[in-house]
Amino acid sequence: MEKKYKIIDDFLCGGQKMVIIGMSGDTCIMPKEDYNRIIIAERKYKKRVND
Repeated sequence: MEKKYKIIDDFLCGGQKMVIIGMSGDTCIMPKEDYNRIIIAERKYKKRVND
């Protein structure tokens, strides 16, 4: 199943940028850096699988 991520909003919390993510009907709050790592890892995985 293809995951579709959408940044709903972002805010600062304790000096760290946080993002609210909507994905597959669920909502999650995480640091922006973690979100970026997830997206990069998924792109690398998809590229490796498709090669």
